[in-house]
Amino acid sequence: MGSRYDKASSSWSERIAEEIDQRRRTRSARRTEHKRAAKELEVQGNRFLEAGNYNKAIERFEAALKSFGSRDPLWLNITKAHIRLKNWSDAEVAATCALKYNPRRTEARYLRGVARKELGRYTAAIGDLEAVEYESAEFFDARKALEDAKRECPPSQYPATANDLWPSIKHEAIDETEPDSDTSDCLHIGDYEPCQRYNHKTCPFGTRCYHSHAPDERSWRDERGKNVCIHFLMGYCRFSDGRCKYTHVEDYLPTSGWWSRPDRVDYVWARFQVADRHDRSKPKTLIRQILHGPLPTWFWKDDDAESDSDRSESKSSWAPDLAPVTPPPTQHFILVLVLERVDDFLEDYSHLVSALKSEVKVIIASDSAAALSHIESPSCVGIFVGDVGITRHDNRALLAKFVSYVKKGGTGVVGATFGTFVSDKDAQAFFNDALGLTWKLGSYFRTTFFLNAPNDIVQLNPSLPTSYSMKALHLSGLKPGEAVYHQPDEDEAPVVSTTVGEGRLAYIGDVNGEVGATKTVLALLGLLDSPHPPLTPTPIATEPAQVDLHSFAKPKGASKPFIMILSQGWEESFEAHCSELFSLLKEKVEVLHGLSIDRVLDLLPSPGLTGIFVTSPHILEKENSPLVPALGAYIKSGGILVFGGLFSARVRYDKFTDFIRNLSGFSWSIAANTSSSLAPNGKHALSTKSATLPQNLHTKAIFISGITPDMALYLPVKGEQYYEPLDQASMAPIVYAKCGGGWLGIVGDVNWGKENAQIVLAMLGLKEH
Repeated sequence: MGSRYDKASSSWSERIAEEIDQRRRTRSARRTEHKRAAKELEVQGNRFLEAGNYNKAIERFEAALKSFGSRDPLWLNITKAHIRLKNWSDAEVAATCALKYNPRRTEARYLRGVARKELGRYTAAIGDLEAVEYESAEFFDARKALEDAKRECPPSQYPATANDLWPSIKHEAIDETEPDSDTSDCLHIGDYEPCQRYNHKTCPFGTRCYHSHAPDERSWRDERGKNVCIHFLMGYCRFSDGRCKYTHVEDYLPTSGWWSRPDRVDYVWARFQVADRHDRSKPKTLIRQILHGPLPTWFWKDDDAESDSDRSESKSSWAPDLAPVTPPPTQHFILVLVLERVDDFLEDYSHLVSALKSEVKVIIASDSAAALSHIESPSCVGIFVGDVGITRHDNRALLAKFVSYVKKGGTGVVGATFGTFVSDKDAQAFFNDALGLTWKLGSYFRTTFFLNAPNDIVQLNPSLPTSYSMKALHLSGLKPGEAVYHQPDEDEAPVVSTTVGEGRLAYIGDVNGEVGATKTVLALLGLLDSPHPPLTPTPIATEPAQVDLHSFAKPKGASKPFIMILSQGWEESFEAHCSELFSLLKEKVEVLHGLSIDRVLDLLPSPGLTGIFVTSPHILEKENSPLVPALGAYIKSGGILVFGGLFSARVRYDKFTDFIRNLSGFSWSIAANTSSSLAPNGKHALSTKSATLPQNLHTKAIFISGITPDMALYLPVKGEQYYEPLDQASMAPIVYAKCGGGWLGIVGDVNWGKENAQIVLAMLGLKEH
């Protein structure tokens, strides 16, 4: 006999199935109506087109597109109208859209070629017109246009790129005839904030709900009408299912979507990382641009239609394992860091990537998140730094990991476009400050270089050519034996290698991506004739550093007061992001940065330490774990520790709760990130004592849950989303809690402002005036 649970589950499944079936019937009826309306608009547009009223024709065709989605006949007619009006740019765009929905629409490719010729984009026009002539020999108009384009094309024009000629005849057509839903829940946008109740279960308020039930740029609509988290579909949502405002259930999405196969998801996520740097506000828009851009031929094919070997072969045409943020592979691999100009690297250094792939698996990481997810893998046998992105301020955490990897026995090689774009400042930060080397930038010229016999790389790789010519940026300040290739009697070299800690770092200054340099890179990575000597990486310490916790309980004598800022590599960003606070602090006390674990541990017992302000989100990372017991002891012995600024803006939600619990014993977590109007909690001890606290705030802030009412320094005003009666307050964006003999505070505002500076001063016991 089945249990009540089984019956309830069966009933729920039947109810969902019935609901989905009803929605399908509704969509089918609506689709028929939209199709009828679109057909009527298309007929009207054709009449205007025949009568020579081209603007009216375009208006009708565009209305038909909105009614029933994009179709190639409509875009072709729009192209014709723009051609008659001599709107060449609009004609090119419309023709590309027609080809997107039907790559074999020869007339559209011909008209795009004509428009491009008129725009002076001769090489792109020639590419289109040659494709037309090849596909349809009887298309005589294309032949004359092609001859004209070739005659007018200047020799200096670059060849057409694959993007210029996209989509080719071999590309899959895109179907976009399904109109957006127009049900009441789909049209209900409220305050534009997604309704978590609606997406996870049901919302009892319906269209009276304050929040949005509609699809948006951060979600994908499923068959139930729920909005599925796009970041979850890409495998990288920082929230759990229960905390995300969108659902994490894929069961009711179409089975043929881009999310349906790991290689498609990898492709989308890799391109999303690059595009997201330019427009972080519209992820769904970015994904639609990716899906409607040049796609490899394997992308939309079914699993049964293509073998794994076919997919592997075709996939190599776009990017060799461009790394999404996924668990590191178990087989050995080389990690290639290309944080800027990834497309240029893939085009100019394809021979290098192919050579690497013939020896070992290759993973190309195009941003810090992807790199950090692979750099500590025991399967990583080498890292190739392909550009100067690792020297940027935003990538300091990655640079620290790279240095640690090399010092613990890893192999790092720097090359490709690094030598083309590196500046003296970048070189100093990378070679001198981070790695402790004496190398500096040297001369830049082409000549023939010769092997340096004493170098160990040369001795391990007898198949290296004894000499070859390249144009390269040299390094100077070398020690004897560090040059791999050089000119005898010169104190600089274009290819160098040395030991750093227990590992090895090498540099190749070739600036043109010459094929002759490929063997050298393989040798530097230990992939040519002989591998480097066996690595003996230093194990990562699992025990926290030994700290005298009792020292923080000693009475503090008189000393010059100071505030310690834990910015840990973000000091410049802190001073810009929290400039008001920084200025006010410097007016009252000395301000010292704790940029390393040793520095923080040295300053903690100081009698003049007035308080600590933590602005670095990296405090939560594993490498800073030795600080947690020390900071906890400092607070409980009477110290003040406040988090805010960049910490609140960039904190990792999934690491926050365990960190706070280990630090203080509190079970705090981050419940939301939203805008709200705030007022001081009149029953808080600091609120009654400090007259300088701002009385009215409007912030976008993270909300801390798991607190007691006496911990909330500010609360949402009545009527706000997270308002609760004072005696029931369980979350707040600004908290200040007694912890042992000291205080722990968090200012959750992610945008920061002068009012936040006043609050931090009050928390640290410093009056503003």
